[in-house]
Amino acid sequence: MVRSLGVVLAFTLLACGGGSKDEESPWIAVEGLPEAYLYGAVWSFGPEDVWLTADGARVLHFDGSEWTEIVLETNDTMSGIWAFARDDMWMVGGDTLARYDGSTWTITDFTQESPGIEGLTSIWGSAPDDVWVVGTQSTAAHWNGSVWQRYIAAGTENTAVWGSGPSDVYVVGIFDVAHWNGNSFEEVDVGIHSAEGVWGFAEDDVWAVDGNEEVAHFDGLAWTTTELDVFGGPSTLWGLAPDDLWGVGSFGSIVHYDGQRWRELAAQEIGSPFLRSFHGIHGSSRSDVWAVGSQAGEDGLTPLLWRYDPG
Repeated sequence: MVRSLGVVLAFTLLACGGGSKDEESPWIAVEGLPEAYLYGAVWSFGPEDVWLTADGARVLHFDGSEWTEIVLETNDTMSGIWAFARDDMWMVGGDTLARYDGSTWTITDFTQESPGIEGLTSIWGSAPDDVWVVGTQSTAAHWNGSVWQRYIAAGTENTAVWGSGPSDVYVVGIFDVAHWNGNSFEEVDVGIHSAEGVWGFAEDDVWAVDGNEEVAHFDGLAWTTTELDVFGGPSTLWGLAPDDLWGVGSFGSIVHYDGQRWRELAAQEIGSPFLRSFHGIHGSSRSDVWAVGSQAGEDGLTPLLWRYDPG
């Protein structure tokens, strides 16, 4: 079942040029956004074209000077974003797929479109006719441009999907990692207890993280693991190139791999009266990177949007 966009709220908010910054970190906490309980995912086409999802099926857009808000016709919060172009953007969350063509949003209810596909958490595609979504109940579903086909893959709670092409796709979930070879899924032992995030740059350059101190890397022949010297641990990965890979996760940890080594560029102080966690990261260039998460403290749970400021 497909529905059109529900409500559009046309108001403007403060720009993100300001914000607070830890003097020892190149990351800035963005201020001036609409009040929210949580943020789901972020996607940047550039500093003047950033998309952010929030509770209440809201989608926030930043044009470089102000934020505008859209409310989608669904009850689900979008937790994953994938875009092929500014006029072809996909979002998933709960039982909903939202697709934007540059002017109009189209909403697909998966409980009607393809029964058994539910709890969508992540989306990836190599082309508009080669799109994968993953979610609960070992869900992995593929769009071939005409229909969705459901597969059983990885764990009971799949958290991420990434691929280098139609015949090289990874689905990661609790206790399991599965690889799609173009015809079927097979289980993969990546060397870490459980994988929460996956990203790569080619068939012989794939990374997986478990939310703790270990990362696993595939060089086309074998998986090897590395223990990071970090306070938290990355659970989500994103990057532009083999020497520009980012990871975010628990305790406010933001790590970067420069092709040679991993460094932690942000983390909360030991003994802090709050608990910070990041669950999403995306950017358009080496100097335009955004991270979303939340912070629990005396004021309850507060959503966070940070941006990279290399100075």
